[in-house]
Amino acid sequence: MSDIPNRVESLNQELEKNIKHYLSLARLNYRFAMFLMATTLIASAVASLGGFFFNWSGKTTGGVAAVPGIVALIAAVLKPQGRANWHYRKTDGLKGLRRRLRFQLPDPPLADNVAAIAGDLTKLDTAMSIEWEKNFSLNWSLFANHNETVAKDPS
Repeated sequence: MSDIPNRVESLNQELEKNIKHYLSLARLNYRFAMFLMATTLIASAVASLGGFFFNWSGKTTGGVAAVPGIVALIAAVLKPQGRANWHYRKTDGLKGLRRRLRFQLPDPPLADNVAAIAGDLTKLDTAMSIEWEKNFSLNWSLFANHNETVAKDPS
């Protein structure tokens, strides 16, 4: 008795679970990016209006005016839009594999056909992990390079 239908179903369930997971993360990161953008715009408007029309003190206006800079730093470090795009690309890759599994397998499927899709899933995971590490890992190398440059330049 062939185990191929069980392999197909198991791979399909894995793909479905991962698609749902990464799509959820994509949407969450996208919403966070939009929240940061809205916060920046609203804080700028509130600082301007408060200073011009409501005679806020310089400290209050300055405090509110500092919010966009802080939010921009958060956005630059966390890169929520880039993360959202990464999650959407991963979801698209997973959907492509699901389509291959559902619609492009021969009837009846062979073990090699299912293994090829599973192998491509592994390749997708590896490529996306490398991209994540390259673009979204938090590290202090920028600051380390800056400190080395400052140390070498006595002026």
